[in-house]
Amino acid sequence: MDSQLILASGSLSRQALLSSAGVSFRVCGSGVDETTHKAAGMKEGLDGQAMTVRLAEAKVRAVLAQEHTFGVRGIIGADQILEHEGVWLDKPKHKDDARKQLQALRGKQYCLWTSVCLATKQGILWRHSEKATLRMRPFDDTVLEAYLRKAGEDVLLSPGACLLERHGIQLIDAIDGDYFSILGLPLLPLLQALRQQGWVTL
Repeated sequence: MDSQLILASGSLSRQALLSSAGVSFRVCGSGVDETTHKAAGMKEGLDGQAMTVRLAEAKVRAVLAQEHTFGVRGIIGADQILEHEGVWLDKPKHKDDARKQLQALRGKQYCLWTSVCLATKQGILWRHSEKATLRMRPFDDTVLEAYLRKAGEDVLLSPGACLLERHGIQLIDAIDGDYFSILGLPLLPLLQALRQQGWVTL
């Protein structure tokens, strides 16, 4: 039954988490314009949690509207926002952008909101959000440049440019929150929800 699930995300980290947990799924990009949604959310005064919920739900609705979802049992949507001093940081667009994000965050504490939802043609069935607080250690420019060299283009895959599942963990000196959520998916609550729906059997 779990082969009828779709992950509405191109995130390699989310795909890896689900695959490692033994969940069968296929990937379907949503095509949602996150920049437009975030701009609207900022005008409305949404916080990071509300914004990630809105984006996760927008992604599943966009996928559900596509013809090739016929017969699909459920859609998983997820989103994540890094919030620092009231500002939302997106994934860096290039290496210089990554450098600026890391310079702004080093020695400081920031928040990472992650939300996930499940939906069917009948609507949203379930949603869940997690908040993690992280503190980046006050490294110097030598460490910064060494990290950027080791991370390569992968540094563009994460808001804040810090890949915690790889070399980026060496930039962090404190974490308060769920590790799976930090990687992009509140995995344990999601697996429980999938079991309750009968969509996974293990």
